Amino acid sequence: VRFLGEIGAKAQKGYQEELRMLLSAKEEDNSSEKTLDPWDVGYYDRILKERNFKFDEEAFRAYLPHTRVVSGTLETLSELFGLKFIEDPTAKTWDPLVLVFDVMDANLNQLRFKLYLDLFYRPGKQGGAFAYPVIEAGRLPDGTYQSPTILVVGNFPPPEIEKRVSMQRSGANLTTVTETIEIVRPALLRPDNLRTLFHELGHALHMGRTNAEYASYAGSNVPMDWVEVHSQLLEHWRLVPNVRNKISSHYKTGEPLPQEMVNSLEEVLKFGASRFTKRQVFYAVFDLLLNGPETPEDLQGLWNGVSEIILGKPDLPGTARAATFHHLMTSHYKGAYCSYMLCEVVADFIYDWIQRKTHGTQSLSPLHPLIGERLLQYLYTPGHFKPTQELLDGFLAGAPVTPDPFLTDKGIPLDQDPAHIQAEIEKTMKRLGGISGCEYLLD
Repeated sequence: VRFLGEIGAKAQKGYQEELRMLLSAKEEDNSSEKTLDPWDVGYYDRILKERNFKFDEEAFRAYLPHTRVVSGTLETLSELFGLKFIEDPTAKTWDPLVLVFDVMDANLNQLRFKLYLDLFYRPGKQGGAFAYPVIEAGRLPDGTYQSPTILVVGNFPPPEIEKRVSMQRSGANLTTVTETIEIVRPALLRPDNLRTLFHELGHALHMGRTNAEYASYAGSNVPMDWVEVHSQLLEHWRLVPNVRNKISSHYKTGEPLPQEMVNSLEEVLKFGASRFTKRQVFYAVFDLLLNGPETPEDLQGLWNGVSEIILGKPDLPGTARAATFHHLMTSHYKGAYCSYMLCEVVADFIYDWIQRKTHGTQSLSPLHPLIGERLLQYLYTPGHFKPTQELLDGFLAGAPVTPDPFLTDKGIPLDQDPAHIQAEIEKTMKRLGGISGCEYLLD
């Protein structure tokens, strides 16, 4: 809780400034409005992004056709990790837009894993995005190694397609009916879709590139404070200039993404980061207190109490949003939601270390094969056969992890008065300890 309190205290100034900007934008529409309601936030967030940073998401989407994004992303993974993605057009799938690849070790010409990409929304499909091992890796009783099959699911805006049906007859009998599709216009993805794709492919690599002997220790079967590191780390590569050139171009003209649009995206990624960080702190603290040594009897009272302390106000009267917090219902995230932020701190520090890494006197690009080899050795292949701290120390050559790159990535200043931050942490702990059922925090 103290770790979360520190992050929350350092994000507080940016959080308050962002709320002030949102309320000011609302007051410009109606000077009598003095309260920022939950339904205002998304609307005025978009208004400020368009006005202050000249960010037009719809214009940006024209430079992210899914065909270019997918091919460029897989090309990036091939270059970094020494892989070949060979599409298997004969594989049977549940939807014609699902892509299937044999992922090969480029040096050994050996199958590492099978990858299914089911990226687009369709009616009746489960929402969200996730990666899942349909067949897990591991040593079989006959001594052979079972290569895994990994499914990556998204709900991105779908492409425009035309369906074609062909029929073959033998005499008077209809023998074959074949349905094929033609993509009339590629799906135009949003920047957050791009982040999701890299994130889920990070999970897929962790599950698929593993060399662990037993399925229960393979891939992402690792502690919760390590499982998201691999996916959150890979997100950084989407912003590398050479990668950006591979994954973007105008879907009609093929023109590259203009630099002014790149600049506006970089600014927009920081705007709202303090609000997002504070919300994550709120969710994590609520989850920890709910699953603490003393279970509070009043669930909504706990939710409102933590919300008022962390976010500055309770939830709307008559609502029960704690009941929509589905991570509370999953056994692996119960009491461990803070692992998201812990993993992000580690992932951001690793990427910062990579950016500072030198080989002799020459700086290494994040795409350099030596970086990929090190990532495979310490992060993506071991599974849970070695302690995670040993793997992290090995990759970082013993460098201690700090939250500084995490805070910098979100535009949260580092030069804040330590005494003030410590006082804010102590105040937060005291207030949380005043909630019924959470008195143990005062011990």
